[in-house]
Amino acid sequence: MTTKYFGAIIAMMLTSLAAFGADKLSVVFPDTTNLVFTVPIIGKTGERPYDAFLEYPSEYEDGRPTKLDRTGLGFYISIEVIEETEMGVRCKLKVDHHTLSGWNQYDIGNQIIVQQPIFAALATESDITLIIGQWLDIGSGLKFLYQRENESQQGGPGYPPQGVGSPDP
Repeated sequence: MTTKYFGAIIAMMLTSLAAFGADKLSVVFPDTTNLVFTVPIIGKTGERPYDAFLEYPSEYEDGRPTKLDRTGLGFYISIEVIEETEMGVRCKLKVDHHTLSGWNQYDIGNQIIVQQPIFAALATESDITLIIGQWLDIGSGLKFLYQRENESQQGGPGYPPQGVGSPDP
């Protein structure tokens, strides 16, 4: 077999491992777009990265940029599970929604014009306990749902449970 086939097999295995048995956090942003994001939790952490990044000059010397800053745009979700019980999970949640609202223009002399971005942001970071399978509305339009994946599911072909799929004697 060639390395192309090995690569495809490894990618398929990693995808199935990541999808199987992972708990999930669903987040609703009703005040903005009514979007629901589902973040798989592998091990004790899960993350949904920003949609894009914007780099812009933040410091100037003689009208030329000397330093660039970078910020994420869109939705960002991060969860770290601290403690698990049968009923819920205590976790650290970070949720951001950054948008580019416009540009401010500054004149810094000798007909040099600089434009700086204006951002609007909703950002929250909290240590919170989520009850498994129940929506939690924390205000400011954010709702969270922690879902636990059934661990008793079989990951592939195997014998069916007794009495299922076999003829009676």
